Formats: sequence, structure tokens, C-alpha cells
Amino acid sequence: MKNFLFHKAVVVLIGSFAFSFQLGDTNAQFYRPGYQQRYYQPRYQQPYRPPVYRRPTGQPYAPSVNPYGQQPPQTNLQPPVGNRPYNPAQQNATIRTIEANFSKPSKEKGSPFPRLSGEFEKQSAILLSVSDLQYQHNAILQEIVKKSAGHNIPLVILFNDEKQLKSTVKLLDEIECDLSHVSLYELNLDTIWLRDFGPRLAETENSSVSMDFFYNGQRPKDDRFPTTWGKLSQAKPQKIEWTLQGGNLLSNGKGLALVTTRIFEDNYIRFPNPTQNMNVEYERRKIVVEGFKKDCNIDQLMILEPLHPEATRHVDMFATFLAADHVLVAKLDPRKDPSNARILDENAKRLSQIKVDGKPMRVDRIMIPPRQSKYWSPYTNIIFANDLVLMPVYDSDPPTLIRNAVNTYKRLLPGVAVETVNMTSMQKLEGALHCMTSNVPSFARLPNGVMSMDVARKKAKVGYEPRTKLPTKVAQNKKKKASSQQTAKVSNPQKQQLADRKNGSPVSKQANSSATDSTMAAVMTYRRKFVDKSKRFEFDAYAIGFVSSSVVLLNAMNNTEIVVGIDRLCVEDQDWLRKNTRKILSNGPKVRQFVFENNRL
Repeated sequence: MKNFLFHKAVVVLIGSFAFSFQLGDTNAQFYRPGYQQRYYQPRYQQPYRPPVYRRPTGQPYAPSVNPYGQQPPQTNLQPPVGNRPYNPAQQNATIRTIEANFSKPSKEKGSPFPRLSGEFEKQSAILLSVSDLQYQHNAILQEIVKKSAGHNIPLVILFNDEKQLKSTVKLLDEIECDLSHVSLYELNLDTIWLRDFGPRLAETENSSVSMDFFYNGQRPKDDRFPTTWGKLSQAKPQKIEWTLQGGNLLSNGKGLALVTTRIFEDNYIRFPNPTQNMNVEYERRKIVVEGFKKDCNIDQLMILEPLHPEATRHVDMFATFLAADHVLVAKLDPRKDPSNARILDENAKRLSQIKVDGKPMRVDRIMIPPRQSKYWSPYTNIIFANDLVLMPVYDSDPPTLIRNAVNTYKRLLPGVAVETVNMTSMQKLEGALHCMTSNVPSFARLPNGVMSMDVARKKAKVGYEPRTKLPTKVAQNKKKKASSQQTAKVSNPQKQQLADRKNGSPVSKQANSSATDSTMAAVMTYRRKFVDKSKRFEFDAYAIGFVSSSVVLLNAMNNTEIVVGIDRLCVEDQDWLRKNTRKILSNGPKVRQFVFENNRL
């Protein structure tokens, strides 16, 4: 009976595992049980009921006067429920006309503060998080760190605890670049998607405020982050009674902001007792737009139509500001996706009709690949990092489109470096590069206690030890064994010489010193300061071998080995390696052994 119950339990466990694996995506084997990062964000969270729409006590609600002279037709839009697909037909022309009317700038301009800055402005730092970062995405973090090295942008990586600190330091020490621009800070979070729940820092006359929107109630640590960050960085926390994810808000720094129609679904307003002639759809959208403009001190709010189907329905998936009066909008081939090509063309047309400082908005386009199933390659989902722009790319993207997109940014942003980051491992999470970062503007401060990499290494007690480095005891044992074998084979004069050397006679000491010096001189011919093509960093190392089209280098400072592509080095180093290829191949192992045994070099 016991055996029968045991076998039955095993069958049930295997069956449940197979069933859960079948329901997961193709990368399901990489995820831990219960791991919440499988999806970037549910298509819709439960519609938020902001308290700001409620009428004052004792006063009846007065519907707004229709500016068009006649009552627009009633619409029967329902809030999105669960994963019900979005129906573009619900966006009729009348509603879009009303939204356009709401988006007009106010006639009377108030104080410019608090001011939502543009991401293209000067930044103090870029924030990233490793709170629930899985190992299959480690290469993305490493690539961001590597591509930003040598540029004028600090990176602050947020971690949850000492265990994450130790693993993060080890991960970063594997990168072949200068890490002086990287620092770490302990702050407990639920997810890595900083853009959506992170603080929206706005400028005041002499300080800054941290705008805190309502966020997904299932992530309490993420939801508290803006208020926590504001207190730590001396930015005044400002609660805003609306829900808005950061990827769905782009500011030009001069009172203009871009959002999508998702703003109405996330903040769905109901009227318990609407009047007979009341246009409910008109009124609820009016309340949402006016509430956002007031609470965020926005003069003009442009509501655009999102891509379909696209899970986040965020504006950063198809648009980005390059300057206060310059916006870049995605473009699609109408032969491959006529519906979304029309949506993007219509959004670009509406943006071109906006005026900034009395002049029309400049609108440029960037071609993006058509969606793969429900997954997009958003070349506007970028990171502005002062003199650097990081753009996401995917393995499925045509190389020609990638080159054209990079050249578009270089043409529109002269003097700014443009680098790509491969985000393929995150494509099925339906999140991109902009989504996992948060900008700290130049007027905002960083909290006290931000650790440099050197301080982080000491705190984590991590000294990066590669697998190729021999432990001290093993090296000593090998050295003793080799010495005893050699002594057994030599003749009597050699035995006497070894005995003299062991006893420390002056003659043997002098002979040993001269032999060591000559060997050292030979070894030093393989030592060189290797420089990369950009000449941004040097690497003092010995050349000890080759692997395919790469050279194996032994760090002269800590005896660690790395493999570097020869084509990544400067021309002088490549020529030197070609001339000394045979010597390095034949003597590299000897150089390695000598350096390990005489680490005083």
C-alpha cells in the first residue's frame, strides 16, 4: 500500500510539472518556480478608481458645456477586464476630437514649477535594478555597463541584500572594462522595471520633488519606491492620486507630455447617478486629462493611439523626444502591417501640428521591424545617457534596419555616441531597454551611502578569483614535486649546486639571481600595455596564447586570465601580436608558470 501511494505521488508530481512546463513559454526551463518576472506587466491591471473625481459634498455634478454646440453621441465603452483584447473600433472620431480639444495648452500659464524634465537633458545618473534579475539576462546588464564605460554617465545599480551585492560584484568584475562609472546602492524592490514604478523627479525653484503615482498593488515595494527615494535623496515626495506607468509618459521639459489612450483605461471613472443628457465618456475623459495636467503641472497633454496588439500600450514603444521641439516617431512598412503603419502615421501627423515656443514641432521617423507574433522591436525605447544613446536590438531584427536606425540617431543627434544593446533574452517578457532604467536629472541628488565598486568589493568580501588561477597551496605542491623529480635526475655536480643553493652559499645565490634575472628579462618581452581601438582603457598584461581569433592575456596585477578578440585591440597591438605569434604559442605556458611562481612581477 505504501509503495502504491509513493508511486502515485511521483506520477502526480511529474504530471503537474509537465503540465506547467507545457503552459509556459519556450524559455520556461530557465525560470524558478513562482518566478514573477515571466511577464513584463499584465496587459491591464484592475482599473484604478481615483478619489479626485468625486464631486464636492452637497453639490450636484454639473456636466461640462460641449464646445461643439451639440451633444456628441453616447458611447458604451467598458473598462478592460483581464486579458480581453483591445478593440480599436471603440476609438471613434468624436472621442478623438474631444481628446484633441483636451490636449490644447491652457490660455493662462501658471508657475513653471514643478517642471517635468526631458530625458534628453543633462542627467546625474541612470538607475538600474537587479532585484529579480535572472541569470539568462545577466549579459544585458553587463552590456549596458560595458557600452557606457568611458562616457560621462554614472550608473547606480540597486540591490536587495548582501547576497545580491556579492553576486552583482562578481558579475561586473567579469567585464573587460573600466568600472569607475559604476556604483551600487541597497534598496529592496520587487522587480527590475524601474521606469514604470520609479520616481518621476520634477524640478522646483531650489530643489526637486519625487512624484509618486499609484502602482500595481501586487508589488508593494515597487509602489513605495518613489516616496522612499524622495526621502533618501532629499526630494520632496508628492503623492498623485492617479495611476500612470513611467513608460507611458514622455515630457519635452516645456510643459508638453505624451501619453496613450491607456491613461483612460487605467483610471476608469464611473458616475453612480449620471443625468439623462450627460455624455459619460466625454466627462470621464475630461476629468482624467484635467486632473493629470493639474497634478503634474503640464500645460499640454497629447493623447496618442498605441500599437495593436502590444502588451504595455506605452508611448515609449513608438516615440521619444530628442529635444523640446523635436520628436522621433516609429515608422512601419504599410505592406507588412497596414493597420499599425496607419496608426503611427496618424500619430506623427498630430504631433507635427503641435507648436512649441510658437514654432511647429519637428517630427522625424525611424523605421522599425514588423512585429514577430506579439513581440516588437522598439527602436524608440532608448536610454538617454548624456553623450550616449543606448538602443535595444534583437536577434530577429534585419541587420540593415539596425544600421539604418543607428545612423538615424547619429544624424539627428550629432556629437552623441550611439550603441546597441542586445535585448533578445527579454523579448518574451515584452519589456525593453527604456523599461528597466530610470533617469536621475541633473537637478536631483543621489542618496548618501552610494558605494563605488571598490567599496562594494570590500563590503561583499569579494576578490574576483577566476578558475584559471591556481590556488597557492596547489602551486607550491606542484613546484616541490617538479623540483624533487629534477633533483633525482641530475648528476653529482648538479646535486652539489642544488645543495649549495639550499644552504645559501654566496656563489649559488649569485648564480640563482643571475638566472632569475635573465628569465625575467625574457618574460618581460611578452608584457605589454594593451589598448582597445577607442583608446579609452589600457590593460597591463602578458600575452600567453591564442584561442581562435582571440588572444589570451594574463593580468600583470592579479594573475587573472581573460580572452580578448584581436580585432578589438588597436592597430599597434595587432601588429605586435602578428610578429610574435610563434614565440607566444611556444613560450606562453612557460611565461604563465613563471609569473604564477614569481608574482612579485
